Amino acid sequence: MKVKRYWISCLLFVVVLAAGRFLLLRESQLLHLNGNLLMAIGSDVLFGLFVMAFVYVTKKVNRVLPYVLAIPMLLLFLANMEYIYAMGDVINLRDLFQAADAQFVQGTFSHLSFPVYSAVLLASLVFMILSVDRRKIAFRSYRISLRQLLLYAVVLLTAETGLIFLMGNNWERVSFTQASLHNGMVDLFYQKEMVFSDFPSDIDSQIYGVSQIKDGAYLLPADAAQPKNILIVAMEGIPGAYLEANQQYFAADHKVSLTSLEQIRDQTLLVPNFLTHNNQTIRGLYSLLSGGYPKLDASTPDAYEYIQNPQSVSMLPQELKARGYQTAFIQAAPLDYMSKDQFMSTAGFDTIIGSEGFTPKISFGWGVDDGAFFEQVPAYLEKMNEGDDPWFATLLTVGTHHPYAIPAELEAMYPDRKEASVRYLDESLSRFIEYLQTSDVGKDTMVIFTSDESHGVTGQPYGSNWGLCLVYSPTFTGEIVNDGAYGLKDLKGSILDYVDQETESEAVGRSIFRSYQKEEPVLFASHYSGDVFYLAAKGEVFQLDNRNRLYAIHSRNGQLFSKDYTRTRVTDNTMKQSLTMYKQYLNQSIIDPYQELVIINDKSFTAGWGDYFSITGGQYLTLPARSYVTITMDYEWMSPSEGDEISFYLDAESNPERLGRKTVDSSMEGQNKLVYTFYNEEERGSYNFTLRASMFANTATFKVNRLTVHFPMDKPEEVTGASAFEIYGQQAG
Repeated sequence: MKVKRYWISCLLFVVVLAAGRFLLLRESQLLHLNGNLLMAIGSDVLFGLFVMAFVYVTKKVNRVLPYVLAIPMLLLFLANMEYIYAMGDVINLRDLFQAADAQFVQGTFSHLSFPVYSAVLLASLVFMILSVDRRKIAFRSYRISLRQLLLYAVVLLTAETGLIFLMGNNWERVSFTQASLHNGMVDLFYQKEMVFSDFPSDIDSQIYGVSQIKDGAYLLPADAAQPKNILIVAMEGIPGAYLEANQQYFAADHKVSLTSLEQIRDQTLLVPNFLTHNNQTIRGLYSLLSGGYPKLDASTPDAYEYIQNPQSVSMLPQELKARGYQTAFIQAAPLDYMSKDQFMSTAGFDTIIGSEGFTPKISFGWGVDDGAFFEQVPAYLEKMNEGDDPWFATLLTVGTHHPYAIPAELEAMYPDRKEASVRYLDESLSRFIEYLQTSDVGKDTMVIFTSDESHGVTGQPYGSNWGLCLVYSPTFTGEIVNDGAYGLKDLKGSILDYVDQETESEAVGRSIFRSYQKEEPVLFASHYSGDVFYLAAKGEVFQLDNRNRLYAIHSRNGQLFSKDYTRTRVTDNTMKQSLTMYKQYLNQSIIDPYQELVIINDKSFTAGWGDYFSITGGQYLTLPARSYVTITMDYEWMSPSEGDEISFYLDAESNPERLGRKTVDSSMEGQNKLVYTFYNEEERGSYNFTLRASMFANTATFKVNRLTVHFPMDKPEEVTGASAFEIYGQQAG
């Protein structure tokens, strides 16, 4: 009976596991697009059999061991389902640092897309573990020795490791967990790429091209007065595939479309072949404002380094301020996350507004929903429009970030939460566009609709880089199509070309408002997979994957995006070395890697009893090797009452040995300092920490004078007058 129950539990587990793929594809309405379904199901079954055998062996060693080891495998499987649903790709293990970020956790796990399935899968695993008879192995009458069990375990792990490494990271063909583990294994085991210590003098020309903006023919109507104001609407994660105009242009249907943008189609300039250069909002915004590439990996974003070295780049708002523009950055997310308040201020924005400037309609961990955002933004724009000077504003939405901000009625209408969130954005955007068409603000404003990043398009070899670019102006007559290939980095030069053709025409670069005879290269990457892409021509893209293999991708229609592609392995060592060199060149730091990073300067916080709030978060930094990572906060508590307390929480990593808490009371009034230090042996990218606080006072204000991260190579001496965070567990270093 026990043997029968065990095999029933195994069969149930494998069937439930494999059913996850059907559920994901059905919810995403992509079941008909998966031509590798049989291969994928086979991989799911193999992974299920591995977990089954792994549970069996570990249960013979210790009854608790299978829970400790197998449940994390299933949690990674479920996390990948959520991630594929939201972003179109699997989790890279390097991104697990985000699990320590309070804003990320609050935003991401405020809703699960597959709650019932998750519960059933975990229950089937527990049932299988409980069904293993620890006394005897099925079909055998003798007890197995510990040595034999360990041997079986080694064979199992070796076979699974080899399978993961060979099968690759394409989730459409491979089990989600295996695809995710593949990227981490490549980082650990694969031979490192060639390292370039010197770069040729013309490398900028190789990367950015040699065209001058003036080389293109101007596309905008010469006989119409140009609007003086410029508005950028950057929509969280929205790919170009959602534009009906793009779907028609590429003859590639998509289940989701932004119908709101169709109502202005006859007054737009469309850029179908448009790219985002990497994933993550802060990297996309840096490209948009700087006119340059972001780093093509997941190391410290350029925006943080720019705060320390603002002379390195002339940013778009600075350029426009020099030409007499007012500037504003308005976003639906909290400003402290990713230090966007500091970055935008340094970049030259006069007015900076985050989620605290809005009243949401829907509770959402990432910020303000799109409906509330677009209803309340006009008040800020109208205030800017009161003066005689032209203005430049950048808006950033957040409602289409997983797990999505949507009203209950739309959630009931659409089983796919992602599609429901896009519909909510679409409805909100439609009302905002009507406002622009009828208001004084819109009559003299050119609007660029774009995306900070792409949350992915399934079936596209570089769908996580398919960006959106559509320009609306009340003076345009008819739809203008610029069929060249462009990216976020081209928007700065394009806007300057629009406002100051005479000055900018000599600049190197390309403007979306011009058509060019000659194509220029475009680089882009996905830090999910670690792959780097090089656009040689619209119909030809080279891909250097995370195992240093080179592929050529050709589109069937000769455009950047298509319904059909061919992908072939190539042995062009010159191209491989060039892409490696370009990647390393763009990934260079613009500051000394051991330099102190200033995260906050002069920022005040006011809170009441029981308030729990963020001071900073989303700090994805690269830690230098052999350094003592030192986080220091100089702060001042203004006039506390007797008995008042503030608790500070430093979530430095997912490692519980590095979680800090410090509670201070009213005796600490005035200026004080908190310090946290640990030793880091090897260089590590994408280190994240968040700093939050709880107020236990009726109403109190404290000011962070300076929050820094420093990387000395020698252990720092204790700072006079400073107190350390109380570390739970053993303090590192």
